[in-house]
Amino acid sequence: MNKYLFVFLIGLVTVGACKQKKNLEGNEGVAIVDFMEAYPKLKLPFSVSDTNYKQRADTTTISYEVFTKFIPDTVFNSSFGNEKKLQINPIGKIIEGSEKYLTTLVSSKNKSVVFLDVFKKDTFSAHMPLLVSNNDKVINTASIDNKLSIVLNKEWGDETETMYERIILAYNNVGMFTTILTETNKPASESVAFINPLDTFPKLFKFSGDYSKGKNGFLSIRDAGKTGSYKFFVRFKNDNEEACEGEIRGELQMSSETSGAFTGNGDPCSIGFTFSSSQVKIKENGSCGNYRGIKCFFNDTFIKKKETKTAPRKTQD
Repeated sequence: MNKYLFVFLIGLVTVGACKQKKNLEGNEGVAIVDFMEAYPKLKLPFSVSDTNYKQRADTTTISYEVFTKFIPDTVFNSSFGNEKKLQINPIGKIIEGSEKYLTTLVSSKNKSVVFLDVFKKDTFSAHMPLLVSNNDKVINTASIDNKLSIVLNKEWGDETETMYERIILAYNNVGMFTTILTETNKPASESVAFINPLDTFPKLFKFSGDYSKGKNGFLSIRDAGKTGSYKFFVRFKNDNEEACEGEIRGELQMSSETSGAFTGNGDPCSIGFTFSSSQVKIKENGSCGNYRGIKCFFNDTFIKKKETKTAPRKTQD
């Protein structure tokens, strides 16, 4: 009898474990407590890198619908654009008083990103990419220490020279990540190469096109789904004594013939846009600290680039 009782108890434990590990699919009936329980507790210090992020993720999967029920879908914009075919796996959570720090692995076909999201009393508060792996030659590592300082490290180069960038951030009491320290041996004059994520979108509307400010300021405006709405991507880098950079992507709504605004979903970020025939002026009206350094703002004027027209081929008689 004892033998059979033992087998029966083992079966109950196994069933209980399976229930605990169930995937979160479809948002009906999924409560915030279910969402939080999908994330196992993490011990500090926590670290993740290009080489182990897949091993750090839990086997549980969270559907796009469930994830965006509790975290705004705009958190995917800067990394994945409008793509919704994403694999979402919880890595774990750090609990500090009423705050919960969630780490999540999100993967598309060509890119994997580890996100860090903060909840205060089970309400979404802040978001940032912790680590991005996209098959380039940059070595990325990220860590969270016992004091909840977030350290982002990048290394790249060749056999003769290794470049690095180290950024230390912290979550503050107003619900934002702020930069505490930046260290790098990258030359101040080095321009950063990047791919315009909106390059393939149409530009038939009146103000659609590409705009620039110096070598390291770039603004892309593209048609959205309806008149009076534009997609945008802006990136800047200041090379003065207080070097600072920022990057944000979103959708702005026109409020008049020449002005519009972007308002973040889930954070206080707000940017105003004022257009003319040859330029656009942007002004940060709400705190966009999640998308830039602490010593600079999205306040600048960008000049519209002239479209390069391809001359038609001449046919030979």
